[in-house]
Amino acid sequence: MNEIGKILNKEQQAVKWVADFNQKLEAKKAELADLITAHKKVAIIEIAGKELYLYGSSYGRGGEILYNGLGLHAPDLV
Repeated sequence: MNEIGKILNKEQQAVKWVADFNQKLEAKKAELADLITAHKKVAIIEIAGKELYLYGSSYGRGGEILYNGLGLHAPDLV
């Protein structure tokens, strides 16, 4: 986001957006900590026709946010 802000000459807005996002992320992380304990697992699954896709933290589909940002844990298979 910061790089996009530089390109668009909106660096201050980008910095504010990132700070606001991080603040919301931490609030949601705290909220989820009460609901999802460390022994519970979360997986991102996509079913397309006869294919089944399982996504980790680096392929999009929200994995970066779920696993790295919110600190949720994937099953070992993921």
